[in-house]
Amino acid sequence: MSVQYSNIPNQQHGDMISNLPVDKNPPTPNEIQIVDTLFKKHPNAMQVIMNESKDAILAGLLVILFCLEHIDNMIKRVLPITENSPYMLFIIKGVAAAILFWIIKHFYLSRK
Repeated sequence: MSVQYSNIPNQQHGDMISNLPVDKNPPTPNEIQIVDTLFKKHPNAMQVIMNESKDAILAGLLVILFCLEHIDNMIKRVLPITENSPYMLFIIKGVAAAILFWIIKHFYLSRK
């Protein structure tokens, strides 16, 4: 594949910047809001760390919560099959923790 250039000299490929229309009026607050909405400002490093650490803290708290003996006993009372099978207990706790993580993250932490 080859690129062909025009052999016509002094051919312009678009408008010159000096010929484009320019509005000399300052932007209105409504226009500034629209531009800010379209081009969101980049958060600083501290805001990024805080937003990212929420998930890690939530996951850590759920792991601690679901490792408690009281949670095991409660699940064993509700689902007797988990008394004989520790693997079922782990699966039930994992699914419950995942559902709780999703609910907290999407309905509580997503509010601003």
